[in-house]
Amino acid sequence: TKEGNNIILELGAGYGNVSSRAVEFNNKVICNDASELQLRELSESLRDCKNFTSLAAFFPDEVDFAPDAFDVIYSSRSIQMENAL
Repeated sequence: TKEGNNIILELGAGYGNVSSRAVEFNNKVICNDASELQLRELSESLRDCKNFTSLAAFFPDEVDFAPDAFDVIYSSRSIQMENAL
């Protein structure tokens, strides 16, 4: 959020269109996505950012966070399709 100093989890972050803006306001952002490739590209674009972390995993099966770990949990246009092709 624009106030800053929040801990934000973005689910299905992809290339981080939202996350890359959130870190500009001094928020700590954890980007979660199943695609390691997209997170690598996001990490490269935010390589100088100290308040950004990426986590390649399927949510919620492969992650374990405390119930109150985040101030904001955000997900937009996120869809998972297994064996779609």
